[in-house]
Amino acid sequence: MAVGVDRDRELVTAVLHLVGQSRAYVDQLDFAIRELRETRDERAAGLIGKLELTLREAAGPTVRDVEASASALLRSLRQGRVG
Repeated sequence: MAVGVDRDRELVTAVLHLVGQSRAYVDQLDFAIRELRETRDERAAGLIGKLELTLREAAGPTVRDVEASASALLRSLRQGRVG
């Protein structure tokens, strides 16, 4: 019986960790959206859209899509391109 209790505790701990990390991630994305909007820079529109979809749509862009969009924006900014 103790083995089952230990496994349950391990599972609860793992799930609590995941929930905490997920909530922190959502908070970070919310903050990032607000911060990007405050720049009022049209070049960030695509990234903002991906972030919003990620939070709003269950089948929306993945974290990889958001990272790819952010990386593309950074490359564009580093190369001095507008848009």
